[in-house]
Amino acid sequence: MLIIILSWIYILIIAYCLGVASLAGLQRVFRTAPAHLHFSLNCITGLMALTFICMSVCLVMPLGLGSNLLILLITLVASWFSRKDLRASLTADRLRLKQGRPSVSLIFLAFIFIIARLSYEPSSHFDDGLYYSTTIRWLQEYGTVKGLANVNARIGFNSSWHILQANFGFRFLHAGLFNDLNGLIFLLLFLYSIGGINDLLKGDSQWRSALRAFIMLPVLAFYFGMSSDLMLFSVNFLSAPTPDIPACLLIWLIVLLFLTRPNGKPDTGTMPLTDILVVFYSVWACTIKFSAVPIFLLSSCLVYRLAVTRQIRQMAGLGIGCLLIATPWVLRSILISGYLLFPFSAIDIFHVRWKLPINEVRGHENAIKAFALGAPVDRPFETPIIAWFPKWAAGLDFMRQVILGTTFFATICYLFIGIYLFIRKGAVVFSIYLREIAVVITGIAGILFWLAKAPDFRFGYGFLDIYCMLFLVLACRYGLEQHLRYLVFPALLFMYALALIYYRNTWKRVDLLLAAPLHYRMPETVRKVSAPNGNVFYIVTKSDSWNGPLPIVNDFEYKEIQPAYMGPRIEDGFMSARQPEDDR
Repeated sequence: MLIIILSWIYILIIAYCLGVASLAGLQRVFRTAPAHLHFSLNCITGLMALTFICMSVCLVMPLGLGSNLLILLITLVASWFSRKDLRASLTADRLRLKQGRPSVSLIFLAFIFIIARLSYEPSSHFDDGLYYSTTIRWLQEYGTVKGLANVNARIGFNSSWHILQANFGFRFLHAGLFNDLNGLIFLLLFLYSIGGINDLLKGDSQWRSALRAFIMLPVLAFYFGMSSDLMLFSVNFLSAPTPDIPACLLIWLIVLLFLTRPNGKPDTGTMPLTDILVVFYSVWACTIKFSAVPIFLLSSCLVYRLAVTRQIRQMAGLGIGCLLIATPWVLRSILISGYLLFPFSAIDIFHVRWKLPINEVRGHENAIKAFALGAPVDRPFETPIIAWFPKWAAGLDFMRQVILGTTFFATICYLFIGIYLFIRKGAVVFSIYLREIAVVITGIAGILFWLAKAPDFRFGYGFLDIYCMLFLVLACRYGLEQHLRYLVFPALLFMYALALIYYRNTWKRVDLLLAAPLHYRMPETVRKVSAPNGNVFYIVTKSDSWNGPLPIVNDFEYKEIQPAYMGPRIEDGFMSARQPEDDR
């Protein structure tokens, strides 16, 4: 566990320096008022900058020692040019730490060791064996290889989180497995949430502070088995590099930042730094998991306000920044699959040798929804939502039904409250509660998009939870008024109970504190196949490629896609040997 914590410290130092430098640059470009943001926001912004760097670097070289040295050089240069901002930010963070309550700091310290313990657990996540670990190994050994989706189609999903994890997997150390970034971003958002807890303890009774304080409560407890009637995520979501956790947490953070109003004042038409982060975090979240795309509705709201006030400079800056973040991700998607957005078969505009057969793309597009609903994935799923939804909802476990029921109830309440306020105050209600209305509309759009594309609950928590938590916090604010802040005490008791009772094994296994990282997990059976020209593939009979030797492909895709080298070397890329008429 200690070596995981040390790796987090190393990553945080780099992320913090790059984050402060990036935020200082944004303040100068957008001419915003100076602001010393929370430590977590500095680090998360740094992780976004690191993701962009790694996405760009992996297009031309593997992510290993060279990329880490390059990042260190960039960090040193950025730190030198922003040294005044770094000093000011560190001073603000030290002051914030001194003003925090010791009881709250203690619970965060406990969760550092708890999350490190959970991150240390061996991964048994099904998708980790399918393509997470394999994607990371490809990035570490070869960078971006053209047509790689022909070897393993799921690599075409192209999550930027795997790119960042590949760089900080430290494979070049030959020390073992370091797939622990999910735990790091979890702790960063938890630390940001603790800021809201400290505000409530100081007497703040604003519902925005309460939402920030309580947003992490539903995910502080991870279950250790296959499923749970009460908890949302399995421990596998921390021990595996799944993009579900960071995408979910970023959606929550984006909503919290969108609802933030500097000094509690109404919007003045200028764009604060938190609004700029809302836009850029949204692009980043979509490169991690494209199902987060409805979060862009919040950015659209901000851009609309800029258009109304004719702030062309800021609109241009946002547009250029978004293109800058997304460009290397889009280029990599085209290079590995031949498609702009995999697996959206409708967007089929490139005709390159390494293009994955269109039938395979349609098959994965269909399988995402069919698998989530328990339907056969090998034939088209065309059942309308009216037919499958009742049976699907009835088959959910207790907690998922509670979340779904709360979502329906909250939607009805939002609707009636909106009608009541409109009748009472008229059209001015849209300007007074613009941000709250935008969050509700975005939540509904995100939930509908989730139901339409892939109604697996692990894909929907990002929009479902923030939608329900907002409703619950507003209801408590209405019922308790100024007494809302007192809810922080049962919340703290819940956290301490988790740390001392539920996660008690963390404190019993002190022997793991100095344990070395786990070994890379390998597939159960691998056979080597050589073509007449000497090209080699490693075949697994199951779909669990894990960290097997490259190029590794499962038996089904080897027969179905028929991958072939485009040249004598792996670096030359892969293509499908199927004939065009096979896709008719």
